[in-house]
Amino acid sequence: MAENFRHGVPEDLSGWMLKRNRVMPTKKKRYFKLAAQVLSSHVKDTSQASWEQSVLGADVSGSSRRMRITVTCPDRSVRVFLTRRDDYEAWLDALQKASSRRIEEHYELGSLLGEGAFARVVMGLDRTTLQQYAVKVIEKQSDDAQGLEFIWRELNVMKAVNHPNIVRTYDIFDTRTRLYIVLEYMPGGTLADLLKHTGRFTEAQARPVLRDILRGVAYLHSKSVVHRDLKLKNILCDRRELPVSVKLADFGLANFVGVRTQSRIVLQSQVGSPHYVSPEVLREEMYGPPVDLWACGIIMHIILTRRYPFAGETIQETLELVCKGRFSPVGAEWDRISSDAKSLLQGLLREDPAERLTAEEALCHPWLTADLLDSPSGPSVSNVSSRTAGGRSGATVSSTDRSGNGGRGTQRRSAT
Repeated sequence: MAENFRHGVPEDLSGWMLKRNRVMPTKKKRYFKLAAQVLSSHVKDTSQASWEQSVLGADVSGSSRRMRITVTCPDRSVRVFLTRRDDYEAWLDALQKASSRRIEEHYELGSLLGEGAFARVVMGLDRTTLQQYAVKVIEKQSDDAQGLEFIWRELNVMKAVNHPNIVRTYDIFDTRTRLYIVLEYMPGGTLADLLKHTGRFTEAQARPVLRDILRGVAYLHSKSVVHRDLKLKNILCDRRELPVSVKLADFGLANFVGVRTQSRIVLQSQVGSPHYVSPEVLREEMYGPPVDLWACGIIMHIILTRRYPFAGETIQETLELVCKGRFSPVGAEWDRISSDAKSLLQGLLREDPAERLTAEEALCHPWLTADLLDSPSGPSVSNVSSRTAGGRSGATVSSTDRSGNGGRGTQRRSAT
């Protein structure tokens, strides 16, 4: 949604134009696409690009009488003609905006905040207000088609969402080699950092955290978005001490789902982190929003016990345990956990995604509403589906984040 962004959204425009031939004084019909700050030319609207050119810093001029636009870059000059006045004005405006959108004009990029496999995050300082932001910098590899697909998918998701429990996106700057996403700065770090510092949470401490997570998930699902990579490191905190408010982050693996029914889900690709991935993903079945609820169950288990519910000595053993999907909260560590907490956990970690709680159902569970019932604005709690009751037999196991260094399946180790 364009109104979410401080300096407008990257341009996204496509259509047929006449292009001046470099050799002969003739014009050729070509399909042009402007994706953020990259202009590309195509013989057909479905064909690969004949060429791509960043228009950042380009000189863009127009002739209203001839409906002609000239884009002059250091290594290429393009002259195109439109046949409709409204198309001419739209393209001229888009190209002029794209040519002048430099992140350096608005933000000073500073120290490194974090780094992952696909991106790094640096501190950004607004040059006018001196407000701090987190700037995610994604390097584009032109020969990595799948990587580029994930980048564009993340960009589209970030444009579409706006919720108190999702890290807000303030700006997006896109160049030929890098994508800059200006994000809300969360000074508390990740939920993994907090757990390492604090130790396992009491139920009273865990309840508002899980409620924040589920509210964010419920919103995403209402927008037909599946996160697909929920984990402690992708949940950010507003402070470094309990109590905290948390927000969902990192939509690099998120995807939109289409129209679905109760019996058919619409995604199929193995993504996510080994300890958090759901059985249906590992089985290469069609899947959808329930994968996020499985991950919520894993997160709940970790913050209450500091252990993973499924883990093996190697990543392969971990995945085999997850694939079996057998979970039951048994053992001495569960004696101190309330029956309501166990009930919710079992509802989230149902092996069958059709039996798993939805985010909305989980938010109405007695364990999550217990501290809200005395509030005048608290929810009216209806009966939650019997899917929360019961459980499947099988040992609960755990490991460290580094699966290859974890213990045997029957050993118990810290999750942080």
